[in-house]
Amino acid sequence: MATPPRRTNRDAPTGANRFPDRLRARATQGAVTRTVPSSAAMSRSELHRLYGKNFASVNAGMRRVGLVLRQAIASGDAKTEDALTRLYALTLAIWAESRLLVLLYEKRAFGVTVRNSILEDDALDRWKLTVKTAFLKRKRMRKLELLPFSQKKQYEEIIAMLDRDLAPCIQQRNRLAHGQWYVAVNPDGTKNDNVTALIRKENLLSLQYKRLLLEHIVDIIHTLVCWTDRLTFDAKYQAIMHVRTLLDRIDFPRYRRMMEEKYRAGKLKAQQRALSDLT
Repeated sequence: MATPPRRTNRDAPTGANRFPDRLRARATQGAVTRTVPSSAAMSRSELHRLYGKNFASVNAGMRRVGLVLRQAIASGDAKTEDALTRLYALTLAIWAESRLLVLLYEKRAFGVTVRNSILEDDALDRWKLTVKTAFLKRKRMRKLELLPFSQKKQYEEIIAMLDRDLAPCIQQRNRLAHGQWYVAVNPDGTKNDNVTALIRKENLLSLQYKRLLLEHIVDIIHTLVCWTDRLTFDAKYQAIMHVRTLLDRIDFPRYRRMMEEKYRAGKLKAQQRALSDLT
């Protein structure tokens, strides 16, 4: 019977090679397999609370951006003004998206199945489906064609508001989020002159009025979804028309001159105070 060959010292592993083997042996000795439990899904009320905090944080961020942007306009810091105007425009669509999540998780809004189906859509269609579902739920209908004439007209006008006021904000957000802060470029590599003009046309006043428009529109939708009050559509519609008029009449050069004059006057007063302290 053949005997197995004896292992020589040259065949033995070196100290550097033996160390991992010993380390692995110690690590596996007495090891206990642990299963990390998956985190449980939060309840509707918990999600509503957290989305509310997110929305409050977005609001606070927009206020800070607006404050620094006004300071940049007053001091004539053109580069900072340009950058913060883009940032404010980017945040405006984020504000709308965050506000919708708060609305969808309201106690009197929709059930889980309906809510999940709404969240499967993109940004603009989420709002439109929310409006459609709310109207049908409010009137206990299955088709929009069965709505009373006045309700159907209100539905059509709200959808038109979303197309007219929210859709451009979302389109602009998509461009800015992909780094197109100076020139908007189409997927085929061509320049998009319309979106480029929209991006460059924005200023602090136009963005603030657009946010006010969205706030009024969301107020209508919130009332519709949650049945918080009688839907006084006409009064809210008149408020939206008033803001649109103000938006069309913006005189931003005049606003800039006013802010610059205030800045120079404040700076002069500060210098005078400093001189009086020295005397």
